[in-house]
Amino acid sequence: MNRQAEFILAIVGAAFSILSTIFIVLYALFLGMGFIASMGYTSSEDVLFFGIFAVIIGIIVLVTIASAVIGFIAAFKIKADVPKIRTYAILLIVFGGLQISSIQGILFLIAGILTLTKKPAEKTESEEQTKWE
Repeated sequence: MNRQAEFILAIVGAAFSILSTIFIVLYALFLGMGFIASMGYTSSEDVLFFGIFAVIIGIIVLVTIASAVIGFIAAFKIKADVPKIRTYAILLIVFGGLQISSIQGILFLIAGILTLTKKPAEKTESEEQTKWE
């Protein structure tokens, strides 16, 4: 079955996920360096803030890396039209839901929904017979 639209949406979503991972890491790096440079002292509230900030950024980075990997795997499995294609569609919907506020989340949601809702093409009698019969 031709699933070109779903393939392209998943590939573009995975590429945007990689780009957003790079930007998130750079943003966190520069923000952390700015915080450290602007403070002449370190109190317990600052250490707590840096810890919470690091954990949140770490979770966000892990989700975007996982979505990039799952996005690429799902795109090529969708293109190959494997038997368990619904599993990959559900994975795209889940990662799209986790990142709904970003462009890759929207692309993953659309690709997953399109993959789930597309009905398999009905084979005609002539397609069922092989050319050797």
